[in-house]
Amino acid sequence: RGTMKRKGFTLIEILLVTVLIALAGTIIGIRFFRNLDRTALRSAGHKLLHMTRYAQLLAGQHQQPTQLHCNLDEGTYWLTTLPSPSADPEIDSSETNEPQIVNNVYFKPEQLPDKLRFSRAQATDMQPVTSGEITIKFYPDGTAQAGLIQLSSRSKTFTVLIHPRTARAELKAASIDELPHDTLDLDNVGSSPSVT
Repeated sequence: RGTMKRKGFTLIEILLVTVLIALAGTIIGIRFFRNLDRTALRSAGHKLLHMTRYAQLLAGQHQQPTQLHCNLDEGTYWLTTLPSPSADPEIDSSETNEPQIVNNVYFKPEQLPDKLRFSRAQATDMQPVTSGEITIKFYPDGTAQAGLIQLSSRSKTFTVLIHPRTARAELKAASIDELPHDTLDLDNVGSSPSVT
């Protein structure tokens, strides 16, 4: 007679494997949702970045001061323009000076996705705010108010920076607390100084 062979698993072995599978699933789930948050945050940041670039374009090409508005409490943002003064004396000038909300095939008022929020914003000559509304102006001469707008999820913060001398905007995957300051590189010997 041979030795008895063991068949099957004990209850403790089954419980141990179940706990290990649950633990691995939890870790994978946490990483998945963090990546999902980061992807949604990056996408919202790019939308806001494109809106700032469109504001710069509207101000320069159409010679209309353009404003980017962000309502931090509601998570909404939109553009307004001031129409060029009318040459027709019969048109009431008070009508032409009313800001017009930009709502076209390219850009319309936007809402941040669920679970994302504006955590902080600031423009030239104002203190940082965490609630209320902020307005950043873009001018026809290609400049803008310096500005920063922070978007946050549960675990990550992205910042849109608006540079004043060039009205150029950039998206940073970090929390930045200082307004951008453009400087001229005087060591550059080219025909025109570069902006850094």
